[in-house]
Amino acid sequence: MEQKIQRGGVPSQGLAYRVNKDGVTCAVTGQGTCKDLDIVIPEEIDGYRVTAIFCPNFAWGFSKRITSVIVADSVTEISRNAFAYRPKLARVVLPRFLTSIEESTFAECVSLTQITVPEAVTAIGKQAFVGCANLTQVTLPKSLSCIDDCAFAFCGKLERIHYEGTKQKWKSVTLHENWRFASSLLAIRCTKTGDTVRL
Repeated sequence: MEQKIQRGGVPSQGLAYRVNKDGVTCAVTGQGTCKDLDIVIPEEIDGYRVTAIFCPNFAWGFSKRITSVIVADSVTEISRNAFAYRPKLARVVLPRFLTSIEESTFAECVSLTQITVPEAVTAIGKQAFVGCANLTQVTLPKSLSCIDDCAFAFCGKLERIHYEGTKQKWKSVTLHENWRFASSLLAIRCTKTGDTVRL
């Protein structure tokens, strides 16, 4: 199985995948025969360019023992629930051209302490990071336009988010009324201008 990755790290071998309808790209569908706990999603598998991770059923897909995930920049889509309920997942590097964080993608990842959302992301879905009890550092891009219901709910240690846009730009982001329900989030730090938005 030939694999390529541009982001560094040794590509994980044996990942399950399916070929997309175009016949030239593929989606990783789970752990397959891979024994790695530090998962590196490659740019290419067996000559197919990896453009997605599709694991909508959290009971399947990746091992519950995985500790880190690095995703190649060729990936533009990660399905809902892809890494949900992975209690040992502590480090995630997302692809630069990802456009959204889907529903419950990282739900209940209690070992996750920080996440940087890529600059192309415009939406964070329902319960995307719900129950990430040890999450303390979050960086959001200025491209963001909406954060859905309970996206950061029950994140008890998250007190501040770093936002790469301006205070005025943050005010244009559509926020579901329960987006930070039962979290400790008190402020948004607008790193471009140094302003702080109190919540």
